[in-house]
Formats: sequence, C-alpha cells, structure tokens
Amino acid sequence: PHETLRIGTYVGHQFYYRRTGQRAKLYHSSMERIKTVYKFVDEETRLAEEAALRQEKAEFIERYRNETGRRWLHMYPRPAPELYFYPTEYVGQIIRVTSNYSYFTCYPRSNSEADVARCRGTEPINFEWKVVSLSPKVLELRGDRFLSDFEVEHIKTVAGPLLHRSVTGAGGYENKARTSSNAWVKRSMSDVLDWIFRRLANVVHVDESHLWDTIGSESVQVVHYEVGQEYRAHHDWRT
Repeated sequence: PHETLRIGTYVGHQFYYRRTGQRAKLYHSSMERIKTVYKFVDEETRLAEEAALRQEKAEFIERYRNETGRRWLHMYPRPAPELYFYPTEYVGQIIRVTSNYSYFTCYPRSNSEADVARCRGTEPINFEWKVVSLSPKVLELRGDRFLSDFEVEHIKTVAGPLLHRSVTGAGGYENKARTSSNAWVKRSMSDVLDWIFRRLANVVHVDESHLWDTIGSESVQVVHYEVGQEYRAHHDWRT
C-alpha cells in the first residue's frame, strides 16, 4: 500500500498477483493500449472469460472460412487498423504520390543553408502505387527511384561497422538456415536517414512521427551475403 513500482510493459503483457509467501494466484490483468485503470480478476473469473473468448474465436474462424473460403491467420481479436491504407478498387489501379523530400547527392559539411542546399535537391519526387492484388491487398511502388545513389552508399557506409552474424527467433539465435550478416540502421543516426524516413512517410501517407523505432517502426535492415550464404525459405510468426 502507498508504494509506487515502475516497470516496462507492452500490450498483451500479463500480470499475476499473489499474497506474499503464497503460490496461489489471486488476480490477473493484461495490458491494453491507452488504458490506465485495470480491474483485478480472480482465477475463476479469468478462466471463465478465457473460455468465452475461445468459443467466440472458434465461431468467428468458422464464419470467416465459410464467408471467404480462407483460413483466418491473424490474432483474435484483431485490433482495428490505426494507420492509413490506400483505398484499392481494381487491379492495375494507379495512385500517384508526390514527396517534397528530394534527393541528397552528398553529405553537407555543416548545417548552414548553403551547405545543405549544395547537397540536397529541391525538385519533388513523383511515385506511383500500382495495385497488383485486391485480396490480399498488394501495391507495388513505381515511378521515380526511392533512393539516390548517394543515399544508397550512405546507408551502406553507416551499416558497415554494425554488421554481425544474422540471427533468428525472438531470442536471437544463430541458425544454419540463415548465414548472412545484417545490421539495423536507425533513423536517428544521420540527417540523411531522417530525411529518407520523412520521404517514406509521404509515400505511405502517414505522419512521420510514427516512423521511429521507439514508437513502433523498424529501423532500416541492411543484409550482406557472401558467396554461398543464404536465408532459406521460412515462416515469420506474429510479424
């Protein structure tokens, strides 16, 4: 009572509560998005809620299969989409997008306007999304190239010292099915990388604030293969 405990957590993180010195579980709670007050649920109630959810899930999966002819492969219940997705009406549809985050052609020697202007263009970049499938939704990015030659080399230069043996699984294990090297290049590592992420935000039509690794976006993954190295066909889980 009257004490504060700070702990890192995530959506879906489960907590069980016990009396000091006892193993019996008294209460259970599961972390939810944007929720600050949680009810304490005893084991009997928790088990009843889980049984009801299993029944609900089974009914939904059967209904989904009957209506679509496909298996449900996502988590259940699935949270509502939070970010924008381009509306798709027919295969071959073209959606045009323009970004004012033009190409870098060199790295500015300073943050002065003159140095930045020397290395960064002002012409907008024009992209096209082509719809190649409606179900599932698949769009192909076309139009102007996404990265300049300099930007490609800059990413490789930043990634070089960070390369290490690629691993698999949540625990990060070396696996003979994946023998390459890889590195994660963060947006915060250079002004050029930050600019590229802002261009990406334009292209996918989301606010750039979403594209930080501390928020939920991945960093740029750079993968290097020597002759004979590989990443065999595999299934990702909960990605």
